[in-house]
Amino acid sequence: MTENKTKLDPKKIFEDLSTFVENLQTGSGRLEEFMRDAEMIGDAITAQMQADGHVFKDYLGELPSTASCVDEISLLLPVHFEVFLPVRLPIALAPSFDEKQRTVQLRHPDMLHPFFFGNMLNARCMNFVLKQELQQTIASIGRMRSYDLSYRANHSRHVPFMHQILAVDRRSNGRRCIRFDFVLALLFEGPVLPLPPYYDAPINYTWLAYGKIEVGRNRHPADWGVVVPKWQTRSDLDAKRLNGVLLLTHRLLSTQQCQNYAAPGPLKLGLATAVQEIKGLGYELTPTPVLVMLTMKKLMQKDVDGATTNVKQLMSIVRLIEQLYNGGQDEAHGEAGKACNMQHLCSTPEANY
Repeated sequence: MTENKTKLDPKKIFEDLSTFVENLQTGSGRLEEFMRDAEMIGDAITAQMQADGHVFKDYLGELPSTASCVDEISLLLPVHFEVFLPVRLPIALAPSFDEKQRTVQLRHPDMLHPFFFGNMLNARCMNFVLKQELQQTIASIGRMRSYDLSYRANHSRHVPFMHQILAVDRRSNGRRCIRFDFVLALLFEGPVLPLPPYYDAPINYTWLAYGKIEVGRNRHPADWGVVVPKWQTRSDLDAKRLNGVLLLTHRLLSTQQCQNYAAPGPLKLGLATAVQEIKGLGYELTPTPVLVMLTMKKLMQKDVDGATTNVKQLMSIVRLIEQLYNGGQDEAHGEAGKACNMQHLCSTPEANY
């Protein structure tokens, strides 16, 4: 069977990406329908969890913000999309920060709870509990209206990392689906639980603690990664542009048959990582094609449970990045080339999810 990939003109790619976001029309009717269905599914999941008395019954209120609607190469997202599902725990936690590792350990004395191992909040425990409860909940719901629901978890070193709820629309013959792809995270208010000065956080901020993918020899199993998410402060205009970046990247990867990397979960995580690594709020001024390239670069670096890696698709992504880079050099006589020097854009170590 021969591959049927779309041939791409590097210069035209760069020109198209540079103007696409300015003219992006999401189609408010389609977006409203998608968000209405996403909220309906999220409410049904929460109601089933509450009926079953699950531990996470009160923690999935932000599920619709992690949703996406995929219809072949079309991708719809909430304006302010999220890759992290934020959970606020109703207990006081004592943090212990590690500046070198950019991690935190969270303690509560004499705590008997499924989220804890001893007196320490444990990402492994929380993710396994969430996986088990979502499996049971989705199995109980099965179908709702025109959607068939399923659940799976992507693992990192045998621990659930990215959770995925899939709702396939039977009316579309399997082409259209609503997905909820997210990484579990704890949400904290900076004024209530402040970060150390070396995070250089803004005056009013929230921060997230999440289970990191990388596990080094010196990494304690109770370590949580720390991130002050820049994308949460984005304006509607910046949010629209980041939506456009994800849509463009999804389309480029889909037309080049890189389906393993075109899924919304890896895309959102790749873009979030890229945005975090750009100095300050420099992503607001970073050219759209550069954000696309940075996202692709991050996709190549991530490998959750080995399910993503595909050598042919990786090589296709390498060629895409080269084409975008070369197109940018030709288009702006070196100015875009300067912007495309990705090594100089990135600096912050805490963005290594």
